[in-house]
Amino acid sequence: MPIHPLTEGEVLQKLSYAGRRLRDMRTLNFGQFAGAPVAEKRQLGEEFFFHLIGAVELTAQFVNAACNLGLAADCVTMSEVLKRLTQAPELKATLSALHASPWRDPMPSDPYSPAGLVYRAWNYRHQVTHRQANPYVFRVGDLPEVSFELDPRESEVTPSALSLWDEMDAMFSIVSSGCSRAMSLARRGSPAQSP
Repeated sequence: MPIHPLTEGEVLQKLSYAGRRLRDMRTLNFGQFAGAPVAEKRQLGEEFFFHLIGAVELTAQFVNAACNLGLAADCVTMSEVLKRLTQAPELKATLSALHASPWRDPMPSDPYSPAGLVYRAWNYRHQVTHRQANPYVFRVGDLPEVSFELDPRESEVTPSALSLWDEMDAMFSIVSSGCSRAMSLARRGSPAQSP
């Protein structure tokens, strides 16, 4: 049975799941995230990144169908979609800004820039979901009280200078607006691209 083309609503639903996990994290343990059970912190963080990056991947599916790129639904990857978007530079740039390959590319020099935050969101999704890494740094008597580790792959812990909430809000905002923009551009009727 063929896989149906994804709708914009399905992408937005995936983003709403990520937003819900973010709200759940904020209210966990009556707003005292640091003192919450480890398993609950891990689960909510894992689900946030799973859904956030999942929305990017669903956006690639949406663009594939809307732009008639010709990829079978089970073969769609962001890399393949980007390769085929030869006649839609604005759409290609918008999608590129939502994609990162932490296993191939180094972290951008500014980990707090939009590109750095997108890179880190992909990296956290891989590290937290697939490798059970702990991305959180907790501080006692120092601010921010809770932040991310800049790169959980590194042996030396380097905490982010920003709070967990500031970064998660920024990641969510960047991805949400980028997915919406990409879908809008794709809906405008981008011409069929070269396979």
